[in-house]
Amino acid sequence: MRIGPDAAVHLEGASALIVGTVDADGVPHANRAWSALVSEDRASLRLVLDGGDTVGLANLEATGRIAVTGASVRTLRSVQVKGRARGPARPPTALEHAMRERHTELFLTDVEQTDNVPRAVLDRFVPVDFVVVDVEVEELYDQSPGPEAGRELAPEPP
Repeated sequence: MRIGPDAAVHLEGASALIVGTVDADGVPHANRAWSALVSEDRASLRLVLDGGDTVGLANLEATGRIAVTGASVRTLRSVQVKGRARGPARPPTALEHAMRERHTELFLTDVEQTDNVPRAVLDRFVPVDFVVVDVEVEELYDQSPGPEAGRELAPEPP
């Protein structure tokens, strides 16, 4: 499965990113991701996650299963990727830190402007520790509100 350019727009940049994982018994857990980058071959996604999310990280170690929904704060258009983590979580590089800072800034600015939430309040939601996980894309869905929500997106050609 490959992520197309339209779907990539809703995963990278200013998007709100929600991550779902499951433990070995299938119990779900959700948290926020703070940055996403679609790989050059569009078959994987690099995520910057909350390093303090011990439940989510334990779930990834146990099952590797992950779902990521990226939504535009301004339009609510969204896509969801389902896949499997490739390898353990690792500390971010300096470039990944910079990418996360940029994406967080864009996301928080959109929330501040659309929802009139004071920036000082929003800044309290940003974690202090981060980890990076690479995800192999297995499924891709349109999750935008409306009658097409949940529709599987056709794979992009290589």
